[in-house]
Amino acid sequence: MSHLELLKSATKYMYFNIDRKLFQTLEYKNEIKELFEKHWFFEEIKQQHIQNECDIFLLNDYMLYIKNNTDLFNRLFHYPLKRTGNAEVMLFLLIKNSFLSNISASGSDIVIADKHYEIKHCLISKKYKSTQKYYSNFKLGNSFCPRIILNNIENYFGGTPKGSEIARARKDDEFLKIEEQYRNLVYQEYFSKHNMLFIDKYGEIKFVGKVKKEDIFIDTITEGTIKPMILIKD
Repeated sequence: MSHLELLKSATKYMYFNIDRKLFQTLEYKNEIKELFEKHWFFEEIKQQHIQNECDIFLLNDYMLYIKNNTDLFNRLFHYPLKRTGNAEVMLFLLIKNSFLSNISASGSDIVIADKHYEIKHCLISKKYKSTQKYYSNFKLGNSFCPRIILNNIENYFGGTPKGSEIARARKDDEFLKIEEQYRNLVYQEYFSKHNMLFIDKYGEIKFVGKVKKEDIFIDTITEGTIKPMILIKD
């Protein structure tokens, strides 16, 4: 066994004892980067300096390279930093001018080139035999739950519906009014206030920017909250 193989084996399942506050600034970014380089990457991390939103998609090629090491990619993507979601630490490491947001103050996940973004790990699929694809399987946060609309949906269906039942109900004008109420509310209170970054389970960034109101639909209800789905346009 070589020295490098020994080091890789010894640090395979190691996570670092770093407080989230140190990720919320550029002050310690180089030190954190060097720590990951030495014990996880065993080479220099090729950071991208982001100047505009289109530059963020340039990260996808490098993430494909990282995925050649499945274990490294999975540990990065699901790094267990407290109060931090999937992919946030990975993006912090790969984007030179980025840092994680102060959750209690900003209501966003990451700051990239002085712009705040909400990161959503999502599925991309044709929903309920639709011919169109959607971003789905994400929540809008524990603090956002339109209880009045949830009650309206459950009263309409006589209980908590499945996603397939919601899809079929779009043939009924009464349900479409409820969905429009939901669409208006979540756009006004959430999507219009946040820049979104959708990333799939393979670590590929799919969308960066503002979600349009007309693209918001109800996907399903789970754990007492409504999950949206966002129409993908070509």
